[in-house]
Amino acid sequence: MGNHGGWILFGVCLLVLFAVAMRDDPVRICTRCHAVNKDPKTGMHGSGWVTFWLLCIGILPGLVYMAWRRSTRTPICQSCGQSTLIPIDSPAGVEISRKTTSERLPH
Repeated sequence: MGNHGGWILFGVCLLVLFAVAMRDDPVRICTRCHAVNKDPKTGMHGSGWVTFWLLCIGILPGLVYMAWRRSTRTPICQSCGQSTLIPIDSPAGVEISRKTTSERLPH
């Protein structure tokens, strides 16, 4: 039963990471270029190769590093590539959206 407990823990961790990765994110607006991002890309700190090597060395160090990387995921603007996205329904997002819309209207 000793090895089975580690595999169960590993499976549970993978399920949690998968659930976090699949959650729905709100529509966001970029504070830099004012582009609306309905399905923004995400960026993470760290390296996939480091994750791979830590998993090869031992499951626990790899899982800890993988969890840290997942916790640093940030949405990236598809137009300018910056991580300056905020929810469009936040007070600042509503203000940016309102200004952007009024600037596009003919005077």
